[in-house]
Amino acid sequence: MNNKQSTGISLRNKMVLIMLPVVIICNMVTIFFTVKQTGKIMEKEVRDQMMVLSDSVDFEISAELARVKGILENVKISVERSCDNSDEIIKYIYSIADAYLDIIPFGVYAGLEEDIYIDKMWQPEPGDGWVMKERPWYIDGLKADSVEYGEMYLDANTNQYIISAFSNIKNEDGEIIGVVCADVDIEAVNQIMISKSIYDNGYVYGVDKITGMILSNKKYPEQNGQLITDLDDGLSKKVSDMIDSEQYAKVTRYNNKFVLINEVPNTNFITVCIAEKSDVESATKSLQWITFTFAIIGSFVICLIIYLALRHFLNPMKQITGVIDKMHQLDLTERSVHSSNDEFGTISTKINQFADNLHDVLNDVKGAVNNVDKKADTNAAVASHLSGLATKQDDSVQKLQQTISGMSEAIGGIAENANTLTYEIENANTATEEVEQLVAETVKYVSDGHNDMDSMTETMTEISELSVGLQEAVHNMSQGLNGINAMVNVINEIAEQTNLLSLNASIEAARAGESGSGFAVVASEIGTLAQNSSNSVSDIVNITNELENLVIAVIEATDSSIEKINSSNATVNRTNETFRKIQSSMDEIQSSIKTVVTAVEKIEDVAGDMASRTEEQNACTLSILEDCDEMLNIAVEFESKGKEMLSSSQELKSLSQNLDNTVEQFKL
Repeated sequence: MNNKQSTGISLRNKMVLIMLPVVIICNMVTIFFTVKQTGKIMEKEVRDQMMVLSDSVDFEISAELARVKGILENVKISVERSCDNSDEIIKYIYSIADAYLDIIPFGVYAGLEEDIYIDKMWQPEPGDGWVMKERPWYIDGLKADSVEYGEMYLDANTNQYIISAFSNIKNEDGEIIGVVCADVDIEAVNQIMISKSIYDNGYVYGVDKITGMILSNKKYPEQNGQLITDLDDGLSKKVSDMIDSEQYAKVTRYNNKFVLINEVPNTNFITVCIAEKSDVESATKSLQWITFTFAIIGSFVICLIIYLALRHFLNPMKQITGVIDKMHQLDLTERSVHSSNDEFGTISTKINQFADNLHDVLNDVKGAVNNVDKKADTNAAVASHLSGLATKQDDSVQKLQQTISGMSEAIGGIAENANTLTYEIENANTATEEVEQLVAETVKYVSDGHNDMDSMTETMTEISELSVGLQEAVHNMSQGLNGINAMVNVINEIAEQTNLLSLNASIEAARAGESGSGFAVVASEIGTLAQNSSNSVSDIVNITNELENLVIAVIEATDSSIEKINSSNATVNRTNETFRKIQSSMDEIQSSIKTVVTAVEKIEDVAGDMASRTEEQNACTLSILEDCDEMLNIAVEFESKGKEMLSSSQELKSLSQNLDNTVEQFKL
């Protein structure tokens, strides 16, 4: 048998070859989607940051301008509540015009319907060509019931961009009597927007919603002061279109830029936030490279862990394979020692069980082969013996023929003896009648003995019952002695306590001196009483111990008596049963004697017929001789079959030897 086996790829290597590419592919797919998702996340992050930045700028600008609105609102309320005429208004405006120069550097001024212009800070006063009621701030201020901002303009005197806050003022009748106004230098607004940026190249600038004028563009300062509609670059046109369509608070992607516009609350300003796509891609690529690097390292670590895990968990397979190889080489002595609760542990256990079962089966087969070999030898011996018996049978049949011939001659003598048999039967009939009388007398004696044994059985039963009662009484007496012993123990404890009390009393009396002498006498008497009680207890204990010994002796004697009574009772029962059997046997003997008498009478009749039947036997003897010839032929055939059986037994022995050789190939 060729036990060599071609070595292929191991299961561990197969799993590694399958799992590692799968892990690598899964990681590559994960990396791809992670990189893609990272770009989306970064783009969302840019949008969120742009929204936060825009809201921050809008809040700061709104807060900056809200201070001016608040001051101007207070001036409006104060004028309406405390000034009843133009002189009071002029006086009040002059008093507060320069009170807020840190916030309103150009001061607070007003214009009245009476064509009175009140401006403490404008020195010298406007020229003749300047008409107050034609100024935009006055025209728009008459319409504003609350403080509002107007359009941005370039101040000719300061050469700075200015934005005016204005509101109408009313008298107590609710009639508009003029406008209160304050010019705000937007340098603070400009600084707010210039200071803001997003990533490396992102920036923020403002647009006047009314005029479309650009301000605070630090990226392209040449655009400041220009109208956004006049610029012909694509980004400016995109911003202009977004303003026209009011696409506020929505990030829009244009070419390589992200654009967001927002309204500044309570102003005419619009903030424009621009973020460069290259900045986002730079941050994204950095994050993507980090993600890719960690993913590659993670893939390597996962592959290494998988390899080591497979190497660890598939180690038992090598041992199991070694056991299977041994079994393939017909060696059943090897066993797997791997023990665990996993599948390999189960396989190891099953292989060991299979090897044990196969070992037992082969041992059984080996034993069966030995039995078959022995049976084959036995069959061969039997076949040889049968062949010899067939030969002997042939000889016996021939001798039987001779014997039957002699038997035919003897039948004549039987006929002569039949008459003699008839005479002897008559004598036997007389003797049988005498035996029948003796058996009847014996049956009577047995019946009397049976009745006596019944009386003895009843007497023994009564004695047994009395013995049981005596045994119960003795046991009750033993229990009573136990109760006395318990009471004696209590008395003994009392005596000991009394003695101790006497001793303590004597000690106390001794301490008391002469005044305790009488108490000492009492204590002495109590001690004497305790000693007497203790002595009495000892005597009682001795007596109860003797009684208990006597009770134990009585119990033992009673138990022995009961055993002997039970034994005698059993003997009486067996004797009684024996009498019953004797009586039954005598009845059967009597019946048999009657049967014998009847049989003897029948034999007498048979003897008469024997002579006539002797001739018939002679004829039958001739028929038996013919049957003997046929038996002789059967004996010859039986001898032939015996030889064939001997040959089959030899073939069976050869097969059993071949099977034994096959089993011997296994190493058990």
